[in-house]
Amino acid sequence: MRQVTGESLLQGLLGGAVGVVLGLVGAFVITAFGPTLDATVGAAEDQGPRIFGPFGQGAVEPSATEVALDAPISPTIVLWAIGLALLGGLVAGAVGSLRASRLRPADALRHID
Repeated sequence: MRQVTGESLLQGLLGGAVGVVLGLVGAFVITAFGPTLDATVGAAEDQGPRIFGPFGQGAVEPSATEVALDAPISPTIVLWAIGLALLGGLVAGAVGSLRASRLRPADALRHID
């Protein structure tokens, strides 16, 4: 039971490490080549008296802004990713090893699924 759980935990650790590396590479690529997005708001036309009060298009001032697309990385998110990968490996290994430990060896060898 310990062997199966340990193997699954190790696979979860390796999978988490590979996932973190791929995620970091993807975040760096997005930050390096990320486009900027332009957003503009034009002036609203005067549409007569405001029926619904001071809220709405009559209060909009014309403006423009530019937003750069980036992917920030924090150590907390990296630790969460590795922790979740370890937890997934531990749960998968524990469930599989508990199921295997309940079988008799003769039954396990007789039924190959």
